[in-house]
Amino acid sequence: MRSTAALAIWITVALGGVVVGGAITAHHPEFLVDAAPFAGRWHAVVRPQLAIAVAAGAGVVLVGPALAATLRWRALLFVTAMASFTWAIAVATTVGWHGVTAPMYEHGGYLEGLRAIGSPGHFLRTFTATWMRYPTHIKGHPPGFVLLLWLLDHVGLAGATWSALLVVAVGASASAAVLLVARDVAGEPVARAAAPFVVLAPAAVWLATSADALFAGVVAWAVVATVAATRSRPWAIAAGLLWAGTLLLSYGLVLAAPIAVAVLVHRRRVDIAIIVGATAVAVLVAFGLGTGFWWPAGLAATRRAYWAGVASHRSAWVFVWLNVSALAFALGPAIAPAFARLRRNGVTLLVGSAVGALVVADLTLLSKAEVERIWLPWVPWALLANACLPRAGRRTWLAAQAATGIGLQVALRSPW
Repeated sequence: MRSTAALAIWITVALGGVVVGGAITAHHPEFLVDAAPFAGRWHAVVRPQLAIAVAAGAGVVLVGPALAATLRWRALLFVTAMASFTWAIAVATTVGWHGVTAPMYEHGGYLEGLRAIGSPGHFLRTFTATWMRYPTHIKGHPPGFVLLLWLLDHVGLAGATWSALLVVAVGASASAAVLLVARDVAGEPVARAAAPFVVLAPAAVWLATSADALFAGVVAWAVVATVAATRSRPWAIAAGLLWAGTLLLSYGLVLAAPIAVAVLVHRRRVDIAIIVGATAVAVLVAFGLGTGFWWPAGLAATRRAYWAGVASHRSAWVFVWLNVSALAFALGPAIAPAFARLRRNGVTLLVGSAVGALVVADLTLLSKAEVERIWLPWVPWALLANACLPRAGRRTWLAAQAATGIGLQVALRSPW
């Protein structure tokens, strides 16, 4: 009964965003949201390639739970990451290979702004002073990702295909990273039970190829290193370096820190928190001294740009709940009964800290719409809750997850 009620809430939240949200946004064209609660537009596309995605999803449903239970641990991590990569690519290519590459050429995207970078040194020194000249995504983030694309371009891996494959590969690796932390904090049975659900997340629709997918992978490994540091202190330096790299990719990833901090507090490792935090800050200060890009100044410039743009036209009360609707779709229907079965244990620590961070992100009003991609870094952590589902019904819920992802891909034309 509790699971049924939870599922009813999920349906209400998800479909309410489509029906009620769609009616509201239709009367407010200034919101620039044509497929509430998502960015994009509703336009169904069914092509023969859809069969590949259906086959990939069915394969995980049929053999995923058994493989997760029986594979050796390292093999499971590799297979999980590869399955996440394959699922994301299979979903994206239901419209053809351009489903993977076209988002990289999105108007206002990173590749569009590469030609504005003559010298990385000059780019960094003048970044916060000249941010208005850059495309939307570049001026809305620290310069880390665009510099990474610049590097790819200059080592002969230019173009959308290479950058897209990098984004999907790093994003898919988050699934393995999340399982590593789940095993350490909640136990191996929990990690194994969650593995197929982390793979078949409907959020895979935006894993290929939003830059936020790459952000999700990097921050997941930062959490891995932080948790590993509670077992072996030298990992704390690596964790600090990864957190600094994470913050040079996206300002908002500060809100991923609660996942790691929750574990540190639970284990009473203030020493690790101090080392990791001090290392990350030291790296950011050194980066500022060496390049002229100061992270706080970049954040301040981005906030000004955000509130001077479309955010000023989007109603706070509308998007606070539309964001939740988009998140419900990204997590899939299985999350509802899974949340209803959470108990006070290791998995709840990870899930609760991720969901708590998302609540804060929503209430800051710095993410009005487009959260289906912006919140990707928190999605795999919330999906760990699916380990709480009864063993007997897991394949049914996995099928529901796959169907949700495929349904979104067929019906929604997303810019990412």
